[in-house]
Amino acid sequence: MKCLQSLLAVTLLCLLSSAAEAAAVNFQVVVIDPPPSNLIHPITSDFFTFMFSPCVSPGQVPSGTAYLGCFTGENATGQTLTSLRLFIPTIIDANDQCGFSGTGLDIFSSVQCSVTATGYILDFTGGNIPTANGHSPDDAQFNRDSVFTIAESGIDPSLFPQVQANFNPTPEPSSLLLLSTGAFSGGGLLLGNWRRRRSGRSR
Repeated sequence: MKCLQSLLAVTLLCLLSSAAEAAAVNFQVVVIDPPPSNLIHPITSDFFTFMFSPCVSPGQVPSGTAYLGCFTGENATGQTLTSLRLFIPTIIDANDQCGFSGTGLDIFSSVQCSVTATGYILDFTGGNIPTANGHSPDDAQFNRDSVFTIAESGIDPSLFPQVQANFNPTPEPSSLLLLSTGAFSGGGLLLGNWRRRRSGRSR
């Protein structure tokens, strides 16, 4: 009997361990206006890739926050950045929690998240990151508004995959097709009106 009880206990323990290992992890990625920091990577192109490093707090994120991985960049593209798209490759047993930081420091007012066959797409809109003014971070005239931090919570940054970032992404092909169709339709109507007027004048 004792042997049977021990066997049942071991089986139950194994089942609980397997369930714990299979439990999904929730993670969140936000874009915030960071506290003063010199941990800045100049971004000179609309498209770039990055890896998360352990957050320095305060410095990259406000003290008291639970963010684990951080990337702090400076907009050195020469133009104001009004939107940001992040592509994160699939992370096994992980769910993206779409939302905001709750710190009051979110740069963008809207975020939309979707899941594809190969990963997660996060679209941040409704904000802007001004371009840098050429001064270094330790200069009193440095434009702090050009600095941003992308932070993640829920996953050890050493296990987080490389992230693809695209500022001011162009519309999806379906959106471009819709815009071009509208433009051609509008042009056709104008041309038709012009021909009718011209025909009326010549009579």
